[in-house]
Amino acid sequence: MDDPHDSGRYEIRVRGLLSDTLLGAFPELHARRRNRVTSLVGELPDQAALHGVLARVEALGLELVDVRRISPRSGAPSEPDAEARTRRRRPRTAPSASEGLLRGSLESLTDPFGVASAVRDKAGNITDHRIDYFNLAARIWAGVSEEQIIGASARMVYPALGPSGLFDAFSRVIETGEPFVRTAFEYADVLANGRAVRGHYDLQALKFGDRVIVIWRDVTEREAVLRERERLSSIVEESPDGILTTDFPELRITYVNPAFAGDLGLDVEPSSLLGQPVLELVDGILDANTVATLWEVASSGKPWLGEAEWRISEERSHRVEIRTTPRLAADGTLEGYLVVVRDVTSLREAEGHLARLAPVVEHALDFIIVTDRDGRIESVNPAFERLTGYPAEEVLGRTVSSVLGSRVESREAERSLDGARRRGDVWTGNVAGRRKDGSLLAVGLSLAPIRNAAGELIGTVEIGRDRSRELEVEAEHERESQIRTVLAQGLGNGNPAPGATLEQAAQAICDALVVLPFIDMAAIEAFTHADDVEILALAATAGEPPIAGTTLDPATAAIVRERSAGGPWAHLVASDPAAAGILVTVEPGLRAIAYGPIVRGGQALGALVIGTVDDRVAPMLVEQQPGVASFSATAGALLAEGLQTRRRKDALREEIRATLASGAFRPVFQPIVDLETREIVGYEALTRFDSGQRADLCFADAWSVDLGVELELATLACAVAVGSRLPAGRWLDLNISPRLLADPRRVADVLHAADRPLVLEITEHDKIEDYPAVREAVRALGKDVRIAVDDAGAGVANFGHIIELHPDFVKLDLGLVRRVNANMGRQAMVVGMRHFSRSAGCRLVAEGVETVAEARTLDELGVEFGQGFLFGGPEPVEKWAVRRSHDAEEGQLMLSNLLEDQTDEGAS
Repeated sequence: MDDPHDSGRYEIRVRGLLSDTLLGAFPELHARRRNRVTSLVGELPDQAALHGVLARVEALGLELVDVRRISPRSGAPSEPDAEARTRRRRPRTAPSASEGLLRGSLESLTDPFGVASAVRDKAGNITDHRIDYFNLAARIWAGVSEEQIIGASARMVYPALGPSGLFDAFSRVIETGEPFVRTAFEYADVLANGRAVRGHYDLQALKFGDRVIVIWRDVTEREAVLRERERLSSIVEESPDGILTTDFPELRITYVNPAFAGDLGLDVEPSSLLGQPVLELVDGILDANTVATLWEVASSGKPWLGEAEWRISEERSHRVEIRTTPRLAADGTLEGYLVVVRDVTSLREAEGHLARLAPVVEHALDFIIVTDRDGRIESVNPAFERLTGYPAEEVLGRTVSSVLGSRVESREAERSLDGARRRGDVWTGNVAGRRKDGSLLAVGLSLAPIRNAAGELIGTVEIGRDRSRELEVEAEHERESQIRTVLAQGLGNGNPAPGATLEQAAQAICDALVVLPFIDMAAIEAFTHADDVEILALAATAGEPPIAGTTLDPATAAIVRERSAGGPWAHLVASDPAAAGILVTVEPGLRAIAYGPIVRGGQALGALVIGTVDDRVAPMLVEQQPGVASFSATAGALLAEGLQTRRRKDALREEIRATLASGAFRPVFQPIVDLETREIVGYEALTRFDSGQRADLCFADAWSVDLGVELELATLACAVAVGSRLPAGRWLDLNISPRLLADPRRVADVLHAADRPLVLEITEHDKIEDYPAVREAVRALGKDVRIAVDDAGAGVANFGHIIELHPDFVKLDLGLVRRVNANMGRQAMVVGMRHFSRSAGCRLVAEGVETVAEARTLDELGVEFGQGFLFGGPEPVEKWAVRRSHDAEEGQLMLSNLLEDQTDEGAS
């Protein structure tokens, strides 16, 4: 202005959210609001008053748009004030060159740096610290922005300051002027924004007037390295092996541990050996040939491993293993050796003792098994191979029970034997297993523990004598009475683990049954909705059974389903040709087979099948067929629900395939409007199914039977094709699940047919495992494809979507929108989301707008777009396709401007 003292009427236009409370900061002016720009108009006495108003604008964090003086006579606006234009162009604060240099230096520090002022009560006591400055490193560490941290209470932001004693320390620095330093202290806190920090830090605090300057450094990794170095050092120091290092070429000792200096008979302080040539030291302790070899190895720079006698005195010596390893400098040159000396005297003595025992073991008539502490076979003698039919190479590393099969003695005897193995007790008794050919092997077993010099259990030795013939007659008489009990026990042991799939549960039952001495085959068969019989799981002791998942041929399946409808059934192969066909299909060589139907709600869903190759057991299996019902009932309790669910899924899969084949769905479109102009800017495509089922349930069903990709692609293609009839220039909003983006090529094939920009609305119900992959997949779809995230404010998961996906649009959940005009809490949430959207470079769309009051409030709060029954519900394309052509042209221009504005705003 020409005259700084001229009074006049001014219009000051600002952009930002001005509540009634904030407007109270301008008592001399009145406000006119339009969308997100507010005009402050009034008389100002002079330029100083104008500058005061502009300073308040800056202090409130508002964006200054324009300043104009209005002539009192004409009321016509004059040119914008020159100084106001300069104020708009320059930053809100204009630091001096030295202040800018200082701030730049502090901002570039890699260590966090902060300044806090003392907050005192009326008595002058420090009650808190107000944060005045955090550099970039400190803000990154705290996970906050500059606007969030400046002026905040240190006690509020860092609750653990008090318990850790740091708050009192900072106060003492201000009061006394004495610096405060603490190194490698552990600090853990949950900050006011919910972020957890934990680690070790070096910290220094200095007085600065009535402020404290704090610099800290995260030394968590350094402390971890130091602790690891201390741990490794203690391991080396406490190692029973003698360890030393040397230089090169003099081979003088640079380090030696206590074991080398003492336990190997030197009996000196380790420090007294430092600097001595190691080969001169051992000359006389090792024989001349070994010393000569070590000289030769040292000259070659190669590693070496050997054994030698370590003479302590004329009467005493050790057998030692010596390992030398070259140590290389950073440039690859040899700088010395690492030498490890291990006393193997006891080991060699034990090996000699074992060599003397070996002939006894090899020629024993009883079988001998040696196991480790985990019960796995380490060695067997020739008698074991002869009595069981298993060669040694087939059983090493396996447990005894996995080799010899299940036992038929009492459960008490089994528990007694297993307990003796675990405790390391001596045990004797009779057990029974199977030879490799499947025949029964009755054994009189003696078990004894193997312990090391410290008394620790390191394994067992089991000696067994064949008593098969002796027990054969007794077993024949007991078999009939035992069969039901043993089958029930075996099935009980086959209970599947929690969370197991239907196939895993079925396999667990089969595996438990097939180890019983009377059963050579066990299978679970499922009766499908298409009248097939599928082998769900199968286990057999021999032969090559069909792979689980195959189906019986139609004729055999018909026999199985017909006979199973009448209850349990069993047949001998020789007397039933029809059963013979079933047996050959399931497992060649079986002599008898029994079926126990799995029934639920009066419907046979499948069957538990057992079979035997033993001619002696086969008649009893047929005679005891009513007993099959008892253990098939147990299997049914475990599997019936899964079989029923499987059948329902098969039916559901066929239903969805029929929907896809007939195209029994159609798209509808709901408009999205600009809340300020009420112009339609886009349409959201929604799917309606002819069945009347909710769309989200239909898609969930499709994904549950692995048809989600096909159904989503088909509905997307339909929406894109029909959407081409919508007015031009409006974008098309398509709902898409993150899982579909795993194959962006197929999605691109569908979307490339679109005649307009697209917005992909990522549903928040699916968990996203790889956000970068989703963003890359969307980018691959083309520049006219943008991302939207729905239901913002409805939960935590969608905020993760917003932060990670960098969407172009964020849809506010209708729970925030409903009655927002009358609920201050919801308004505050919307304001927060608007602030967040500005920072993230995205735009807000309010869903579920139903009243004019809601729309007006949302517009005033800065929400750009709205969607809801106030503007139109989901309708067929014919509802919207009747718009005039010039509306389409205007809409195309409006959409182009909108997308350009969005690009500019995101770049800024």
